[in-house]
Amino acid sequence: MHGLKAGLLGSIAAAVIILAILPAVANYGVFYPPALVLMTILVAIALYVYFSFKRALGERWFSRLGPPVIAASAAGVLMLWLGESLGAVVIAIAYFGEPVLGYFVYRKLLSTDKRGRRSSSPRPRHMPILYPPC
Repeated sequence: MHGLKAGLLGSIAAAVIILAILPAVANYGVFYPPALVLMTILVAIALYVYFSFKRALGERWFSRLGPPVIAASAAGVLMLWLGESLGAVVIAIAYFGEPVLGYFVYRKLLSTDKRGRRSSSPRPRHMPILYPPC
């Protein structure tokens, strides 16, 4: 499996792992070995998702911004494995890149209808415009 569907499924898997990491870190701290193992798996999933979306999106900025965000996350996890608490800060900073990368996926999904065909309009008629709360 590859492309947009693979990237979306990988993103769902990452979300489930993040939901497992959060209570572990809250209860046992960032140096808790099972949480570190899950964070390492999360970096591997991030690579899989990046390459899946890269092929599907063909977006220049996605391709340029993805590697530094993933590399920063990986560096933060490595720092945690080495006992450096600054690794948690590096991971937190890296995750500011996630919504930027997610924007390109969102834009692709907006331009694709339910049957997988590209829509002629920038926003399919069956999908409402969602505004963030003020």
